[in-house]
Amino acid sequence: MGEGTAVATDLTTIRLLMAIADSGSFNRAASIVGIKESTVSRRMSELEQAAGIPLFLKRTTGTELTEAGRQVVAAAESVMEAVVKFDDAVSGVGRAVQRPVTISAPEGLSSYILAPLSSGFAPPTCPVRFSDALPPVSFLPLGTPADIEVILVQPGAPIPKTSDYVSRKLGLMQFRPAASRGYLEANGAPQTVADLARRPILQHSAYTILPSFARWADIAATGANGPVVTVSTSSALHRVTLTGAGISLLPTFSELLDPSVVVLPVGEPLGVEVWAVALPETLSLPTAKRAWEVLSHGFHSSVWFNAG
Repeated sequence: MGEGTAVATDLTTIRLLMAIADSGSFNRAASIVGIKESTVSRRMSELEQAAGIPLFLKRTTGTELTEAGRQVVAAAESVMEAVVKFDDAVSGVGRAVQRPVTISAPEGLSSYILAPLSSGFAPPTCPVRFSDALPPVSFLPLGTPADIEVILVQPGAPIPKTSDYVSRKLGLMQFRPAASRGYLEANGAPQTVADLARRPILQHSAYTILPSFARWADIAATGANGPVVTVSTSSALHRVTLTGAGISLLPTFSELLDPSVVVLPVGEPLGVEVWAVALPETLSLPTAKRAWEVLSHGFHSSVWFNAG
């Protein structure tokens, strides 16, 4: 081959070249790669013909690289680094596709809607239904980095994520005062907000932080009794409501999930937007994209998340 002639160099030739550079010997390079020395000599001869200039100097002490040889070895090292990155990317894609899709969400949504739906044990009255099965998923606490993050946002407020994220509104979750049937049988139902403020209030700590629940936080803080108990999870608030200890603030669909709970039409409902956010590269994975679409369709099809 003449100077400047293109040559199709395979990875074995590149590995041989680097082995010669490391060992200083055609013979040792052949042993390292596991081929005959005659094959090493032939391949390096072809490489020199393609370069159109000597790449090696044969000395009694071994083989040295010429300046051109050192430049070719530097290029070979770059190729092998790219090969390693390619191999890592291939295996990484495989691991990403096989592992469960992680979804972080508020504890109440995970416990009462998402986890039961994903496991196939959601009651027929569940306010959200999936038309297709989710891929294998793992649910994480709200705020934990995940493939898909389900977050709560004050209506009309900006999404608390950078512009790098893809975002999709899933719906509006509304809340009203709620009590157990036992409490109502013993104490009657409040008819007005003023009457509500005189009742024992069961509080969720999140209601004191999210602006959407400011009116409820005011009732709990300024009422005659103040909050008689404050809990940190929706499931704990549900349990303490069932004891009949007082009145709490629960999603309007709570009666669907537990007929022992009665949602009370007192005051205007309070609402918080439910959004899903994810990085574009995450949604390029088939399983994550499928989970994203199943979630979106389920919430968008629910009258409980899209009413009013």
